Amino acid sequence: MEIKELFDVNKIVKAYETLGRQESYLHEILMPARQTDNFNITTIVEDEKVPVAIRPSNFDADPISRRFGETALYDGKKLYFKENYKLREEDRVRMFELLKMNDGGVGATNFANYRIAEFANWLEGVRLRAEILGVSLLTTGKVKVNQNGVLKEIDYKLDATHKKTTGGTGFGSAWTNPTAKPLSDILKIAEKGSKYVIMTEKTYKDMLATDEVKTFANKELTLYMPTEQEISDAIFRKFGINLIVYKTKGKLKETGTTEVLFPDNFVSFVAPNFGFTSYAPTVSGIDSALGLSDGSNVAVIPKTGGATVKTTFVKGEQATAISNFEILVESMVAPDEININKLYTLDVSV
Repeated sequence: MEIKELFDVNKIVKAYETLGRQESYLHEILMPARQTDNFNITTIVEDEKVPVAIRPSNFDADPISRRFGETALYDGKKLYFKENYKLREEDRVRMFELLKMNDGGVGATNFANYRIAEFANWLEGVRLRAEILGVSLLTTGKVKVNQNGVLKEIDYKLDATHKKTTGGTGFGSAWTNPTAKPLSDILKIAEKGSKYVIMTEKTYKDMLATDEVKTFANKELTLYMPTEQEISDAIFRKFGINLIVYKTKGKLKETGTTEVLFPDNFVSFVAPNFGFTSYAPTVSGIDSALGLSDGSNVAVIPKTGGATVKTTFVKGEQATAISNFEILVESMVAPDEININKLYTLDVSV
């Protein structure tokens, strides 16, 4: 058995597919993943389709010109992410020792399987990164990366009038107040066409504890103690609004803490056909398509539509005679063709 066989890219991809990865993330529901050959990002800015009366004119006078709003803004390139892992000489010596153990190679196989499971979990980090980008867009109207010396920001041009706060004109008080009006607040924004309303579990529990929601539940549900899901179902039946209680957790970096990715005391409102999560070809994918992959083993990571994993032998950084076995993961991704006027946000802490 060769080390190459133990770390074949197809084994890694197969492990990823069978390890029970998260079925779907929020960004994949609201902004379905797809592969494109376009490295740019498009923001669609559509005004509300409300007719404006044609203006009067005199005979033999020049017509008055009507101006139409901008429909697309090209904000830049999709964001690039890349990491690698190297199986160094010392690791390979240990592999050799395990292979020669009097156990029929079980020790080496177990070691390899453990590593492959780690790599498969690593691939899930590509989807997690796309989720982080999606949540950033849904809560700020921007996508920002500031890590490892990389500082990039994409502004999707969310209009200030789409950013609401409790305590403002037409809205109730903060949702931590029992006399707050969360249902009324939601309906005021949802009338713009929003069908998905996203908040964390903490914010949702604050909402359920208000007098307004308790009154609604007592009226709509003839149950002594309705569950959270039953109340959400009643809101959907009554108003056609999907309440999404966001619970997905992740780490932004290896040394960080596991945390819910969506902020508390904040609600996002999204209408259908909001946009896509677009993956552009990676450098490894381009090399493979052009026949320049010099024997490297390249595969597309499942569920991403374009991110790639590659395995190859590479020269060491210092000693050119030393080769390291490298696994490289790449992704070029961003929310794309976003109809930003279909997004509203509500800060419920004020």
